[in-house]
Amino acid sequence: MDTATNHSASSVGSAERTLRERVRQAVIKTESEIIRETLERHRWNRRKTAAALQISYRSLMYKMKHCNLRDDEQAAGSAES
Repeated sequence: MDTATNHSASSVGSAERTLRERVRQAVIKTESEIIRETLERHRWNRRKTAAALQISYRSLMYKMKHCNLRDDEQAAGSAES
């Protein structure tokens, strides 16, 4: 009976990780969409975007990097290289 309980607990643990990962991905996607919309609304002015989102400039920069968001000039420069 003890091994059945352990097996059942490990199955629940892997289901939690799957759910946790799915939630994390959904949060990243939603956050990325919100940041992109706000950046576009402020013509990619990162300081104004950070102020509008009520986060620090550094936090915005970290989130942009994490979500792979770059402004049009940076993206164009990377494509030409």
